[in-house]
Amino acid sequence: MGIDVWLTDENETPLNAIADEKGELARIVALASGGSYPLLSGIDPYADTTFNSLQMERFISEWDRLAELAASPRLVDTMVRVRQFAETVQKTPHLYLRFVGD
Repeated sequence: MGIDVWLTDENETPLNAIADEKGELARIVALASGGSYPLLSGIDPYADTTFNSLQMERFISEWDRLAELAASPRLVDTMVRVRQFAETVQKTPHLYLRFVGD
């Protein structure tokens, strides 16, 4: 089971996507449950979770801490790409970061 990540516009149209084919992203996001990751702990592995530009400062802070736990080069690359999506959402009105669960 993976969690794909989409950069979407206000009509929920995907502009760019990251596929989590091996489930690595889903496994590391599961580590974010609990009080130390208040925003990331809300990512639902079985449904869609959408973040907006106002949430990006906190999202990026939590994401950077979570990325330190990434063990494989492939997962590190994926985490960097998600962060790039988050930075785009932070800078551009009417864009959203969506986690698409199984």
